Amino acid sequence: MTKVLEKDIEVFNKLVDEYRYDFERLAYIIFPFGEPGSALERMRPYKWQVEEWRRLSRHLMNPLTRFDAYRLIISSGNGAAKTAFGAMTIIMLMYTQKLRARLTANTDTQMRSVVWPEYDKWLRLARFNDVFFDKFGTSIKAKKESLADTWRVDTVTWHENSPASISGLHNKGNAIAYVFEEAPGIPAVIWDYASGAFTETETIKLFFAFGNSDDPESKFEQNMTSPLWHSRRIDTRELDYVDKTQIKAWLEECGGNEDHDEFRIRVRGLPR
Repeated sequence: MTKVLEKDIEVFNKLVDEYRYDFERLAYIIFPFGEPGSALERMRPYKWQVEEWRRLSRHLMNPLTRFDAYRLIISSGNGAAKTAFGAMTIIMLMYTQKLRARLTANTDTQMRSVVWPEYDKWLRLARFNDVFFDKFGTSIKAKKESLADTWRVDTVTWHENSPASISGLHNKGNAIAYVFEEAPGIPAVIWDYASGAFTETETIKLFFAFGNSDDPESKFEQNMTSPLWHSRRIDTRELDYVDKTQIKAWLEECGGNEDHDEFRIRVRGLPR
C-alpha cells in the first residue's frame, strides 16, 4: 500500500466515522456517484431511496431510538430498485458498524441469480472494498480475521419445516440485520423466528423486507399495515426512470383495467 493510498484511506475513514448515521451523505462517501470516470458517473440515488435513508438516519442518530428495532417493508411494481437499495444500505452499514446480517429470499434460485449478484455489484463499486472486506461465495466478511465471525453478511436458506434455521442472529453491542428479498413468498413462521433476534439490548437491530406483493393474506402484506413496520408502497408509474412504454403495454395486456391483478402486482405494488 502506497503512502498516498494510506492517506486517502485515513481521510475516508474519518468521513465514514463522522457521517456513520447519515446515509444520504454516506452514499456519496462510499459509492462514487457522479464521479467522472467511475461506473456511477451518470447515476444518483433515486428520490425514494434517499427518503428512506433519511428516515433510517433519523432513527439511528437519536440515542433514544437507536437501539429500538427498525423495521422497513417496501412493496412495489417491477423495476423500483428495491434490491439495489437493500444492497447499498447493508454495505454502508458494513462500513460503519460491526454488522452481522443475514440475507434470504423466497427461493434459493432467486438468491443466487438475482439478489446476491446485486450485492456483489455494489460491493465492487464501494470505495476501498478490498481493503476492508473479503467476499466469498455466500458471504461478505471483515478482512481482519479476528472480526470475520461477527462482522459479516451471509446468505441463508430457510426451511418451513425447520424454521430455526433462520434464527440465532446475535451480535451484542454492535449491529444485526435481516434482509428478506422477494419476501411475499416467505411464510409467517420464518418471519416470526427471525424476530426472535430483536430482544438484545444496546444493539442496533434492523429488519428490511422487499417484494412485489401478490397474496393479500401473506405475512408480508399483513406487515405492510402493521404499526411495528415503516411501510412504503411504490407505484412504478411515479418513477421517472421506469420505461413508461412497457407500463402502457402491460396495461393494454390487462384490457386497460388498472385494477387487474397483474397490473396491481407489476406496476402498482398492490396485492391481488
